[in-house]
Amino acid sequence: MQVAIGDLYRGRDALARLMDTRLPAGLALRLARASKIIAGELDTFEEQRNRLIHEVGVEVEGKPGFFNIPEEAKELFENQMAELESVEVPIQLDPISAASLPSLSMTPKDMMRLDWLFGDD
Repeated sequence: MQVAIGDLYRGRDALARLMDTRLPAGLALRLARASKIIAGELDTFEEQRNRLIHEVGVEVEGKPGFFNIPEEAKELFENQMAELESVEVPIQLDPISAASLPSLSMTPKDMMRLDWLFGDD
């Protein structure tokens, strides 16, 4: 499956909670493998995001490592972030059928953030 990196980023906490859930062995293994790939993609995303922040941002005086995006650079920053978040990455995982996991309990918020992971039922 192809998933936009922005969707992976927004779903990272929900995926971590899902990884802490008891699942059938086969599915747990598939998710664990996919999670390793996702973690690598998110590391690359963070590197690029931080590079962009350093390029267009201004370091906050007295707070090393903290940056503000100046008003005149906000549009550029937002456009470049949107482009970065839209990059699709391949994930070796077939969509999961929620119906196949009747005992799985998730919040609607987590389900929404992981909608790319679940197939239509």
